[in-house]
Amino acid sequence: GLLRALPEVAKSIQDFLVGPLDADLFISGPLEATKDWVTALASFPTLQQVRLEKENVTQFLTSSSLDGWRRIVHIKGNWLGCYEGDEDPEFMRRWGAGLCLIYSHRQCREMITDAEAKRGMQYERVIFSRPHFRWLGPHLPLRFLQPDLIW
Repeated sequence: GLLRALPEVAKSIQDFLVGPLDADLFISGPLEATKDWVTALASFPTLQQVRLEKENVTQFLTSSSLDGWRRIVHIKGNWLGCYEGDEDPEFMRRWGAGLCLIYSHRQCREMITDAEAKRGMQYERVIFSRPHFRWLGPHLPLRFLQPDLIW
């Protein structure tokens, strides 16, 4: 979904997440990004890649070979957001960004995998953060997070 808050939270992301971890940064977002994004993205000196595209989760799902997703979209709740199904437009039109977030994670994973192939080695750790979160304090030091576990 549209990351309207990025310009407001970019400094806290850099100061409390990216900076303390000395992390490479990959950002996936909607094609509808605003001009404010250009300024916000300049806040990240270790930005490796940005992928802005029309987030068409519906097209991705309908053209994929994934099995069982059509049953899952009928589970009630706001987790679904970003799916525009044909079955029942009123039922399918829901608030939320769950599928958009998962789709963006997938886009970031592809960018990270490509970067790892180019540099010839894998990252030791990958940390996903929602780009609209305002970080109020520094991320935990990596020594507290075992690299073989998901955090």
